[in-house]
Amino acid sequence: WPNLDQNETGSYTQNEVDCTDGRVIKIRLVSINVTGPLPVELAELEELQILDISRGSDLTGTIPNEYKKLTNLQIIQLRNSLTGTFPLWDLPKLKSANLGGNKMTGTFPEVLPATMEVAGFYLNRFTGTLPRLPEDSKARFVFFDGNNMEGTIPASIFENAAGLEEFWVSENAGINGTIPTEVGLAGSTLTWFVTNDCQLSGEIPTQFFDLTSLERAYLQRNDHSGAISPLIGNMQKL
Repeated sequence: WPNLDQNETGSYTQNEVDCTDGRVIKIRLVSINVTGPLPVELAELEELQILDISRGSDLTGTIPNEYKKLTNLQIIQLRNSLTGTFPLWDLPKLKSANLGGNKMTGTFPEVLPATMEVAGFYLNRFTGTLPRLPEDSKARFVFFDGNNMEGTIPASIFENAAGLEEFWVSENAGINGTIPTEVGLAGSTLTWFVTNDCQLSGEIPTQFFDLTSLERAYLQRNDHSGAISPLIGNMQKL
């Protein structure tokens, strides 16, 4: 780990660690081969906004509960070999959480934080049901694919995220039910819809074909039935 001495003054960049007025605001360690557990001491960096150790490292262990003190944290990216649960749901400024490709477990809160724009929890071992989105959700990218989740797709994901761009829940064998008719509400922004290898059933709703911005749709290996609507012709970017 680099030296995170906060006694310096002024603004500087060193070893992918950015500081302003002697306070660490960003840790971005890329291709530096950081190994071992996350230091509990990082919780003392009260002004930290970005923590990114996502490539070329092999972090193990859990995310310390002490990181709940990082109330200015906006972006966390930790794609390594972490285990345990995600303890940071209540951070007031958290915009992006990319924890894909770890070995994390546990469940999600009933409702995702409204501030979260990127929910990147793919390729882990999470269980339980998909979370709902609050009415003022800022969600743009929702990645829950490759876990052990179950239940239906909440309609609020499409009702309450006016800027939703990508939705992935593929390879969750317990995800069932039908595609919500509310999916059409994301018609002007949604570009990826990925639900393959679940247990979804029923007809693809007519509203699905209102997704005129859709560029990629993967629905294979489910139990859908019925005919494909001729309205698919409206999806000219697909």
